[in-house]
Amino acid sequence: MNWLKKNWLSLLLTLILIIPIIFMIFHIRISINSNGILSFHTIHNGYGNGGKNLLTHVSGEFAIRLFVFCLTITPISIIFGLKKVIKYKKLFGIYTFIYSLMHFFFFITSRGFSSLSQNIGFIIGTTSFVILLFLCITSNKWSIKFLGKKWKILQKFAYLSGCLCVTHLVFLGNEIWIVYGIILIAGYIIRIPKIKEKFVNLHRFKTVW
Repeated sequence: MNWLKKNWLSLLLTLILIIPIIFMIFHIRISINSNGILSFHTIHNGYGNGGKNLLTHVSGEFAIRLFVFCLTITPISIIFGLKKVIKYKKLFGIYTFIYSLMHFFFFITSRGFSSLSQNIGFIIGTTSFVILLFLCITSNKWSIKFLGKKWKILQKFAYLSGCLCVTHLVFLGNEIWIVYGIILIAGYIIRIPKIKEKFVNLHRFKTVW
């Protein structure tokens, strides 16, 4: 009961974030051909210009929204002095990777590996995913202990991956990149030591009064 009181919000967020995943899983078709080879199929409904498949689009939208929000958690904690929200960063980071993995999987099953090099936007998106994959692999106690101080430096590549993710949308012609770009830039500015210090001092002043 005490565990539930302490973790009810994390549990609620997990349930909310897992609903779209369940939706997408129900749209996957698995079949075995005459040679006994297992193959995956998805529902290919045209979605917007470029004939994007519905599942590729949905998984991609959730991936970038969660990614941008994940990178915005620290700036939010700085602005409002909410240190407790930092603990949810890992949760959103995990689901960012899950949705990114599903996005990559659906893209590959609908267009094939050869399509990755046919468009600069696809190349940039794949690069962003590879960085996320590497960060996910090294996000464990053993890696933290093995890499030491280098681990924190390595984690900063998440910001590069975020920028590449937004750039991915630019080359796909999705104008929502402007919104995500502004949010990320604002977040990076707030992280600047001198600006961050001003917010910290402001919260200290409010605490005194």
